[in-house]
Amino acid sequence: MHIQANKGLFVGLFVASAILVGVICYFMFDDVLFTSENSYLLYFATEILLLAMLTVVVIAVSVKFQRLRFTMRAESCMLDQSLLVIAVFGLLALECFHLVSALHVITTRGLVSALSTVTAVLSSAQVSHHTMHSLYARVHHTTVRI
Repeated sequence: MHIQANKGLFVGLFVASAILVGVICYFMFDDVLFTSENSYLLYFATEILLLAMLTVVVIAVSVKFQRLRFTMRAESCMLDQSLLVIAVFGLLALECFHLVSALHVITTRGLVSALSTVTAVLSSAQVSHHTMHSLYARVHHTTVRI
């Protein structure tokens, strides 16, 4: 079990390092090599790649969790769950604003606007799916030792 935990830790550190290198490259080469259009394309392509990776990870973990037996937890903190749901609705509202602005300029910005639309939709879907599993995990616990 420790090998899998270490593998997940190092994959997470690798992804975080790759994101950091991407952000550094974005700001270093923003004025030199990239036009505004290319900077946006790089940003949205990276965002879509990360959201796709997160979605695959959340689905893989939910498939693994299906094999476990769960029982209802007697105590659960309703404040934490309520704050999580409120935060998710706030994020979904923000993504709706991103979606409206991207669709408004789709004729003038073309590919950047399309990538922004895909990013908003993927982000909303990934956050909703992740929150659903987080809320499920907060009210259940496993009856089998992992």
